[in-house]
Amino acid sequence: MDSNQSKNKRNRMPLSCTVCRKRKVKCDRGKPHCKVCEKYKVAHLCSYNSPKWANSDGEQVVYVESNNSGDEYDIKKRRKLNRGSYNTVANNLNKSLESNKLFHADEANNSTPVIHELNHLKDKIKQIEASISVNDYSASTTPLKPHSLSLSPFKNQTPLPPIQSLSTSNSNISLPPIQPTSYSNYSDVRSIASSTYEPSNKTRLPSINAKASTDDLLMYLKIDPRDEIDFYEGYPSLIYKFSRIYSYGPLAWMSQLMKDNFSKSLRDEVLLNKRRNIFKNLTSKDSNFEKRMIDTIGIDDMKPLSNLNATKESSFASKKNPSLSTCSEKLQIKLIEKLRNFIPNTKVLWLLIKRFFKYCYPFAPYLDQSSFIKDVQRITKSDPNIDILIEKEIPTLQIDKKLDLALMGSLMIVLRFAYQSLVGNSENEEDFPIKSEEEQYLLSHPIVEEAIELAEAALDQFKTYRRCALPIFQCSLLIAEHQKVDGAGAHDDCTHIYIGMLSQLAVSIGLNRDPSFFDQDVGNSRLGTLWRKIWYGLLSLDTINFIKTGSSRIISMDSFDTKLPTFDPLTSNIEDLELEKAVIENFKKKYEIETRFSRLASHVVSLKIKPTIHYIVSELMKLGDELYEKFGSFRDILSRDHNNNNSKKVSVAFDVLIYLQSLLLVQPLMAHVLVHYENRKNITACKFFSFKTISMIMPLISNFHEVVCDSYKYFGYQFDIFVTPTMELTIHKSWISYISLSIKIILANDKHAHSGIIDKEKLHLFKKIRYQTLHQTIEKSYLPALRLLAGRYFYGWKLLKAHEFIFKLLQNKTNIFEKQKSLFNVVDYFTNDDLSKLYELMNVNNHCAKSEPSDICQKLMKKYRLYICDEDPHDVPMFISQLVDPSSTDTGSISSNLSAVNTISPADNSLQDNFWLETFYSKFANDNDNAALNYSVNSPHFTQLAADTPLHDFTSIHLDDNDLTLAGLLPNMKSADEFIDGTIYEMYN
Repeated sequence: MDSNQSKNKRNRMPLSCTVCRKRKVKCDRGKPHCKVCEKYKVAHLCSYNSPKWANSDGEQVVYVESNNSGDEYDIKKRRKLNRGSYNTVANNLNKSLESNKLFHADEANNSTPVIHELNHLKDKIKQIEASISVNDYSASTTPLKPHSLSLSPFKNQTPLPPIQSLSTSNSNISLPPIQPTSYSNYSDVRSIASSTYEPSNKTRLPSINAKASTDDLLMYLKIDPRDEIDFYEGYPSLIYKFSRIYSYGPLAWMSQLMKDNFSKSLRDEVLLNKRRNIFKNLTSKDSNFEKRMIDTIGIDDMKPLSNLNATKESSFASKKNPSLSTCSEKLQIKLIEKLRNFIPNTKVLWLLIKRFFKYCYPFAPYLDQSSFIKDVQRITKSDPNIDILIEKEIPTLQIDKKLDLALMGSLMIVLRFAYQSLVGNSENEEDFPIKSEEEQYLLSHPIVEEAIELAEAALDQFKTYRRCALPIFQCSLLIAEHQKVDGAGAHDDCTHIYIGMLSQLAVSIGLNRDPSFFDQDVGNSRLGTLWRKIWYGLLSLDTINFIKTGSSRIISMDSFDTKLPTFDPLTSNIEDLELEKAVIENFKKKYEIETRFSRLASHVVSLKIKPTIHYIVSELMKLGDELYEKFGSFRDILSRDHNNNNSKKVSVAFDVLIYLQSLLLVQPLMAHVLVHYENRKNITACKFFSFKTISMIMPLISNFHEVVCDSYKYFGYQFDIFVTPTMELTIHKSWISYISLSIKIILANDKHAHSGIIDKEKLHLFKKIRYQTLHQTIEKSYLPALRLLAGRYFYGWKLLKAHEFIFKLLQNKTNIFEKQKSLFNVVDYFTNDDLSKLYELMNVNNHCAKSEPSDICQKLMKKYRLYICDEDPHDVPMFISQLVDPSSTDTGSISSNLSAVNTISPADNSLQDNFWLETFYSKFANDNDNAALNYSVNSPHFTQLAADTPLHDFTSIHLDDNDLTLAGLLPNMKSADEFIDGTIYEMYN
């Protein structure tokens, strides 16, 4: 080969458009115009340079761009040209090889250089093949499979495009230098042992003021963008309890708890110690809620029925027994009598109906005010304009047809909702709004829980598995809405089943079709508007249940064409037009966001295709940007000025709900990702996702007490009944990540304290963080707020029992985490600077709506909101000047406070415990005084739970308050004077 022969080198083809290159901004390289030019309205100037190539002999080579646009003939033609160009390159290379053989004929005795040259050229051929195949592959890539070339963790390269040679002469072709192509050595993504790799040292990372791209982030975190995450891996999705089988979706809190390597130790502690008697010297009384806990865990299904078996002489089996229809009529008459006895006087009745359409209707807009009032007026024979001023008893109910029972069922829900809106979660604040005379009057006439039972009894008179009239469906939907308030929370699987029944019923009566397709007049009427609200209300219930558990959603997005409701004064369903407009606007906003939730969750929980980390992170980025652009931060939402306007208060409450629902989805996704990379021991990724997770959940945890106690300042205590259930679900999931990090901190602190080299500054930071988590956050803020909810919400009471249990373990029994000491713990690799930043993020005062955050916390929150990684591990820590001096005077106070934390014991909740004891246990005990429940459980997951043990062998065990061998938890059937708490056991199993 002639060393003096000139070598023509190709110039690198610019991939960005001409406008972006001049402006020196990042171009997305979209065709025919990039989005940046479209955004700034200069798309007409957007153009791309056409590449020109030349072979070593100077002959022109044409660039053929692969493009999906054009007809089929052009596509085939381009493919043919690509194949032809490849053949031309191969032929020229073969001829080049022959010439090289002749040139080196005099070196026949030494074949090593020839073999080296052959291998060199073979590698070049492979690179050309990879470049062409990647170019074709990129046009058909699905969202779940990102473009492998564009996501390369290595230094960006411009791949060689398909070329068409204008000559077949025997000349050398100028080829690009050999460099490893991204993932060219990967034959299968799942064969990758680790997703950790080193990025280029010269890679320029984005600044804190820039928006990081997914590629930049994953490159910094040393993550393979094609890495797949199995959300069903690492935990048993089926758990057997008594006669029930529980299936937990990947987004359920239990799945998160069992999959997390650190917090699952808490569950192991509960299962190891099965019984605990935390209720002492309490007497049981009859109540109508007694079966909820027992029925939930499946004990009720295993009661012996020997004393209930019918005999031949039974009256029901005798020939003289009345017909079933006669029995049904008698039951209906009895039900009507109960309804008449329960319904309040006319003043209370009409005041509560009026209150419902002011405060409750925005969150359950399934009734038309005018039509509903007319129906109630007809049935009760009262006038809302006159009788609202006088206390007049309702002697009879005019039930003309069976369908009126459905209307009465809806009325019971309306009365109960309206009454519950009278009471806030906390009314002890000095500046709490003073109740009006009307509100005080209504509070003196309580609508008790029996109203819900009567509504359900009224609904039971209809066969809901058949097609039904709209009033029946309205009653069913209102009951579903009330289940949020009255249900057991995350374990209330009846919600999923009930929504499934409602969805099928809705389709059977055509709610999934817009009414304008049937009758144009109906579509443009109040009924048409109500029709659309009912459908989208049901759709919202399904979506929230979907992201709550990760179980399959019921309503397909392709199965309906019902239009979103629109505001029109002529078709308004309530008299307050301003409120109606606000309701419809928030309905649309909620639907748009929930559609995004559903789309992301559907990909994540798919059993067919595992999502890639690139897809998950990029979608979370887009979702976070959209939410922040529309709503701002949680502090921003709570800080809005509503000017005491009811419609504006409704909008704030809706935004709070949307924020909580977004966290309900995003938090478990981030938890799964974190566990995935903990198992792979990727320090950089685990550190980032740990900080990202804590930055997401701390605004809620810090403001939990604020929203519970001071909701009247932010959106009105009247809406507590609708906001609190979602907040309980979200705080429950967030608590798992918070406790998991707290356990990691405890273990890292203990490990460092017993290491050979002790850093006093690091120990001090550990002590500060522990004080912040245990004392400031849990003991002073979180648990007091939870105690307020425990007296009103069953789910809140369950959370309180379980989380007080965890609090005691974190205080005094850290030895239960011995098994976790051998696990990979990312906190072990935290520097003092990392711990300083973690303290800022975990400081409740930096997130609370009534206080101002520190400058450091603001920067950190912005950084993790934008998914920015701008830290160089070799650089000086960002906040080194902000580290606290261990010798400062603040150290002593922290130490003393920490010693106080170790002696904290949860407040006495005997009144609440006694209330729930009376609520759940008494009737169950009375029904089973003479019956012993024998059962046997055959379950692979029941080995820890004393399988095949008779229930009556579980007796009361009295423990001292200081005894932390906390046990658990099955009812003792022989004694009705003591309540064996099954709450903690049921919450963790």
